[in-house]
Amino acid sequence: MTDIEKINKGKELINSQKFDKAIEIFDEMISKDGENYDCIYFRAVALTKASKFEKAIEDWQTLITIKPENADLYCELGIAYHLSQNNTEALKYLNHAVKIDDSNPYRFSSRAFIKERMKDYKGALHDYEKALQIDPNDAISLNNKGLIEEKLGRIEQSKMSFAKADKIDKPIKKENILEKNKNKKSHKLQKPTQKVNLSKKEDKQDILDQIVINETPKEKPKMTFAHYLGTVKSLLGDSKTREEFVDFIKNIFK
Repeated sequence: MTDIEKINKGKELINSQKFDKAIEIFDEMISKDGENYDCIYFRAVALTKASKFEKAIEDWQTLITIKPENADLYCELGIAYHLSQNNTEALKYLNHAVKIDDSNPYRFSSRAFIKERMKDYKGALHDYEKALQIDPNDAISLNNKGLIEEKLGRIEQSKMSFAKADKIDKPIKKENILEKNKNKKSHKLQKPTQKVNLSKKEDKQDILDQIVINETPKEKPKMTFAHYLGTVKSLLGDSKTREEFVDFIKNIFK
């Protein structure tokens, strides 16, 4: 098989949840070409989905050294840290993603999710408000904003947020989830919906299910969207952006 055929085979295996077999393909290719960005990228995806977070983190870090201005990679790395239950490091890299791409609502909503898991409710609320300044019609951020307002005892404000979210996008089914875009093929974090208590196992699987494969990892142009949600609304900057990156992650667990 040609290298392209091998990569496509690896992607098929990932989509079939045969992660170890996909990793074997990419391991072999990387052993021959240690700087093959596509192979390292897809191996990172497979490792993350296989819950081999330590190795996945190493690959995401390698990718960042190759493309240090790619905000999506910092988000992916942050997600891997989150899944490995290291929210301090997760927040560190999501902060960097915001710094690189602060016009992308997904960057703020993704970081808000981590802050909420760290019980920094005011910080999470601030980030959801920032995301909504960029994309006022983001039902997911509106819903999650309402959930945070409830936790802060701001009941009337939360009701308003839920009402706006319902008006834009019905129905909302899961609490605090990065939108899942079924029509786009992308890797790395939302679609909140009505309150549902998810177990850690369910939460973690939701996130992993959101890690979908792109046709070929390309450095996404800096979205004026504002792409996180963008990437999260467009899992990136506008509604379209979020769809792209959020293929990213659906529900971060604690």
